[in-house]
Amino acid sequence: MKVSSQAKRFLLVSIPIFSISFCAHAVANATALAHDHKPSAGLTYTAEDALTNLNFAASQYSKMIKNVNNKKGLLIDKQCADEPLCIPRSQDDGKIHMVHPNKWVVGFYPGALWMLLNQAENLPVLKDKNTHDAMMTHARQYSELLFEQANRTDTHDLGFMVDAPLAYAIQNKHVSDEKKAAYQAAIKTAEANLLARYAPDKPVMRSWDFIPRMRGEWLDENGNVKRKNMDLRAPWGYPVIVDNMMNMEILMKSSDKQARAQGFSHASATMQYHYFYEETDTNKERPIAYHLFDYGDMKPGNWQGLGNLSAWTRGQGWGLYGFVVSTIKAKKYPEYSKQAAEYEMMVDKIFNTIEHHTQAHPVPIWDFFASRTDADDIAAYVGEETAQYSRILDLCLDMLPEHILPYQGFGPIQYTETILSTQSISFLSDKVSPDNVPIIDDNKVQPCGTNPYYLNERFIPRDTSAGALYASALYKMAAHIKGTEKAKKYEAFADRIMVALTKEYRTDVKKEVSYDLGFVLNSATGHLPEGSEVDTPIVYGDYYFIEANLNKLALRE
Repeated sequence: MKVSSQAKRFLLVSIPIFSISFCAHAVANATALAHDHKPSAGLTYTAEDALTNLNFAASQYSKMIKNVNNKKGLLIDKQCADEPLCIPRSQDDGKIHMVHPNKWVVGFYPGALWMLLNQAENLPVLKDKNTHDAMMTHARQYSELLFEQANRTDTHDLGFMVDAPLAYAIQNKHVSDEKKAAYQAAIKTAEANLLARYAPDKPVMRSWDFIPRMRGEWLDENGNVKRKNMDLRAPWGYPVIVDNMMNMEILMKSSDKQARAQGFSHASATMQYHYFYEETDTNKERPIAYHLFDYGDMKPGNWQGLGNLSAWTRGQGWGLYGFVVSTIKAKKYPEYSKQAAEYEMMVDKIFNTIEHHTQAHPVPIWDFFASRTDADDIAAYVGEETAQYSRILDLCLDMLPEHILPYQGFGPIQYTETILSTQSISFLSDKVSPDNVPIIDDNKVQPCGTNPYYLNERFIPRDTSAGALYASALYKMAAHIKGTEKAKKYEAFADRIMVALTKEYRTDVKKEVSYDLGFVLNSATGHLPEGSEVDTPIVYGDYYFIEANLNKLALRE
């Protein structure tokens, strides 16, 4: 078992607040630990291929629309009981998981539909009037849900939820001027509510309002499993996640000077504080994004990646895409010319990171460090220099699909009880874990017990949503700097990703239940430390795949 207080040091962290030097370990062979897919190297990806993929996506989402309308193959959250419309989010238990409109993913489904509808004249599937009308009806209905979401002040995700889908809706020629004005008004409302999330003394927008807690699970006197979230000794104070870079476009494109200033402030602070370098990267050419940075204690942390100092792959994509948008938007304003040059350089460095870590296969595993020989040390590491609690510390085997290995060396983790509040320590002092061992023993918390895991025939999952996100961002940047050597480099790498996604991960490759339900891509990974949406289709993976194909077509213009 791993004991976090004895975890080996493995990275050089470079931020203005502190510097940590770790001993680098050898990198494991990722292809032996992930899906046994061989990359489709050497194949070209053309505009015609992009149109073929968009037509397939239109066919699939037409199928999903029918399933939703007929209430066929749906897994509906209890929270949706009183809602006339709930949102397709992912595949779960062989069904389309429908969630409440208040979730951060609410914009991806209508956004995907609008993107397809905007290409309708080029897609044979949508030349059928009934199919086109059914998709238009869904796009409009689900866009109406976004008006209420735009009024929220409790989330940083209004860029995802409101701006991304409605910006595509406004482009559609079948949308009336009156409706376009309503969509634009919703975007403006969302902009104002995002601005309200800035603290006067912070350069960045706060991401989350919730307080992190440890997952607690124990046996009662009758042998029943009980669950309760436990308070931490030092929860974060002002958390900012790298995902928040995706919500800056709504501010950066604003007509309001203050909104633009706040958006660019967030990007610049993210570039300064939110990245670190591996010890072997002596020239600092490959920055790696933390998932979370606490601007309260000025410490990095994590809620979704392998550990407090890891390389969650979709997080690298959020940063890449965010700095692409920052570059494009900053160049529009002379007063931000210096920042534009810095953002453009950051795009190239993040590209270096992604290229370096995807040499074996262009579609990444869920965290670049998950296949390293020291991955278990990375997962277990808790130091005074980082946030004290990482979600993966209490990831237990029974939370994962039977075919999944989250990282090399996966097993129950022990960590010091000082992570918990005194009340939590007191509460758990006489509790036993589901495998009937004390949860706290010798001043160590062991939430998953101590029994070793036997993990033969399991693999580290990939994340097709991250791959699609990379491709979309790189095509967008290539179009912005069209004709340059870097543009060719970015496009070639994005092409490599798209070939792999098309040949290996489209749902028609195996035509299993995901194909029948109407999803486009298999093998996305949502929140692995939570055991949620692991190795399954996810709507935002489809969204960025569709967008990547559109961005590929834009390079032809």
